[in-house]
Amino acid sequence: MVEPILEIKVLNFSYPIPGKKHAKGKQIIRDLYMNLYPQEFLAIVGENGVGKSTLMKLLFKVNQPDSGEIRIYGKPISSYRTKNLYHKMGLVFQNPENQFITNTVFDEMMFSLKRVPISQEEKEARVNKMLEKFHLEHEKEKSPFALSQGQKRRLSVASMLLTNQQVLFLDEPTYGQDFENRQELMKDMQELVENGITIVMITHDLSLVKQYATRVVCIEKGTVTKDLPTAEYFAE
Repeated sequence: MVEPILEIKVLNFSYPIPGKKHAKGKQIIRDLYMNLYPQEFLAIVGENGVGKSTLMKLLFKVNQPDSGEIRIYGKPISSYRTKNLYHKMGLVFQNPENQFITNTVFDEMMFSLKRVPISQEEKEARVNKMLEKFHLEHEKEKSPFALSQGQKRRLSVASMLLTNQQVLFLDEPTYGQDFENRQELMKDMQELVENGITIVMITHDLSLVKQYATRVVCIEKGTVTKDLPTAEYFAE
């Protein structure tokens, strides 16, 4: 039996009330269970405000759960240093520009490798290979902010994969993109899955889910209400 990459059990979380010590507000995540398996293309769906983004914050240690368990590769998430966790999982924001911090595409990619203990030559070789893979080799001297929406999204994905993350979380991956860019990006994502990467996308776009996802998890009021293979989800 295949072991899950990610295991979430009885997860609960409420945001604290500002200015009130130990006081909690409305419960956002409620007794949530979810597993993620290698080489899946998982879609997480649900209305706005049901807890999808909060779940991502818990997975990336931005917030701490009130109770429950999150395990990555069999180890409690609390046992990982944040830096080491981010080398295993990458998060691509809904707006890629929120991730950009340098003046050129090449420097943006190099920054991802800043703390990786390999030579400068190895870093440059890895960056150039990734730029080629994501069709950005001719844009490397441009500002990341001057790229098209599709290119910005590809750059944010490419920079995440530089440190060999095996799991990639995408928040509304096709937000603000035209049909052509959307199809190109999703084909890239599908290719990554075929090459062994595990992808989780949070999306409202059910046509995208139907076309690409292998499994669908539906969240309502902070808990999983459906967890089905894609064909079964849409059959219902």
